[in-house]
This record gives sequence, C-alpha cells and structure tokens, in this order.
Amino acid sequence: MGIHAFGLIELLTRIPMMVSAGIGGDLVRFALVSIVFFGVNYGLFRVLIVKFKLPTPGRMGNYLDESSESMSEDEKMDIIIQNLGGRANIAEIDACMTRLRITVNDPQLVAEYALWKPTGALGAVIKEQGVQVIYGPGVDVIKSKLVEKLSAQPA
Repeated sequence: MGIHAFGLIELLTRIPMMVSAGIGGDLVRFALVSIVFFGVNYGLFRVLIVKFKLPTPGRMGNYLDESSESMSEDEKMDIIIQNLGGRANIAEIDACMTRLRITVNDPQLVAEYALWKPTGALGAVIKEQGVQVIYGPGVDVIKSKLVEKLSAQPA
C-alpha cells in the first residue's frame, strides 16, 4: 500500500486509514520528502532567476518603449497614421481585444514593426490588405482616438 494523495482533502481523509494500516511512517517520510523537494526546487529556481536572469512570465518580457509614454496622444496618432501610409491609405479601422485591425489600400506603404514600437505596439502583423497592430487591452481607446483624429482631418 502506498500514499496516493491527489489533493489535500483526500490526503487528510486517508490519514486515519494509513495510521490504522500501520503505514504512518510513510506519511512522515512523504512530508519530509515534500519539504526537501520544495527546498531543492526553490533554491534551484532562485539561483536560475536571480543569478542567471532566467526570464519568467511577467519578468523581462515585452515592455512598452519609454518613448511611447513620453509622447502625447496626438503625436502617437500622427505616427500611427504615418505608419499606415497616410490617411488616404486607410480603408477601415476596427479593434478586437488586444489588436488594432486596419484594412489598407496599399500594404507596401505600411511601416515595419520597428517604426510601430515607439507608439507602444507589442507587435505588428501585415497580411495582404490587413494590418494588425498589437497594443494590449487598451486598444479600444487607441481606436477611438484614431477614428476621431481621422474624422477631424480633411481627406
């Protein structure tokens, strides 16, 4: 008989059975091995993360460029329009959860990702007439300001 604990509640409900079966020592060894493995894993990953700068989710990832925080919203919209090839090249603007979706007339006029990065973009995908610029959850605000700026400008 061995220890099969698939969860804390199951482990706790099996303790009386384990003790009455004479394998209470297995429970003690199980606890000691769990503590040792926790210590080994914690120590190993602490060294890997702190000393060797191992990237983990939420650390050292795609952070916004500092220049995007210092520019005004109006400047940001101007750069987005310029990166799309100008006002005349924009056919349709939409947004989903994280992406600004634009249909353009000429995809050759759309800028490469390096020019999108100062606007806070985390990525850019260009496929035929479709352009998707990844901004994250705040993309609806960018879409609204872009539509507002384009409607205020003469064609």
